[in-house]
Amino acid sequence: MPSHNPPGTSSKELYDWEPEDLNEMSTTLAVHQYIQQLVRLNPHDIEKLVTLPDGQDANVWQYEHMRQLCMELNGLVLALEPGCTPEKFPTMYTKSAETTFLCAATNPPRSTDAMTYINNTLDHAIGQLCSSKYFDSRINIPDASAKKLPSLARRLYRIFGHAYFQHREVFNEFEAKTSLCKRFHLLVTRFGIMKADSLDIPDL
Repeated sequence: MPSHNPPGTSSKELYDWEPEDLNEMSTTLAVHQYIQQLVRLNPHDIEKLVTLPDGQDANVWQYEHMRQLCMELNGLVLALEPGCTPEKFPTMYTKSAETTFLCAATNPPRSTDAMTYINNTLDHAIGQLCSSKYFDSRINIPDASAKKLPSLARRLYRIFGHAYFQHREVFNEFEAKTSLCKRFHLLVTRFGIMKADSLDIPDL
């Protein structure tokens, strides 16, 4: 059975093939496809999802995880949109409106409503991760390129923070389906992308 979805595949038959070992995947996107396979099989097994496979490059593993996180984070952003209006949240903050964040995706950075900040931040992160200027290969990520991941992660984490502290019901429903924030926590702490004391979402 081929490990791809031919044109005309029905929704019930999508990804209808046996799981493959990473070492059996003969493609330059093997790590990306393997992570997606793990997510489809069980998004809640974050230990298996985040653990670096033997023989794999740690920078590539972190990079592909960040790309995958951005893809899935779109689902949370869509869920936030109905209740995260400019009228209710004219600035971007997580715990308290006393501490707001400027949108770094604008030049110069400026204050925006929360939803604009969230959309711009996610778009900016995806643009950076897909930029050949910073990441010109998906099979070799130099340390200099990997150094961009902490700043991207820090800003993406604010999306989780805003959802958790200001839209708890939406956050809980999304997290129950995906365990995405738990996966993010484990990824960034295990690989030193962010410090554990900078993660303020509890009970994960």
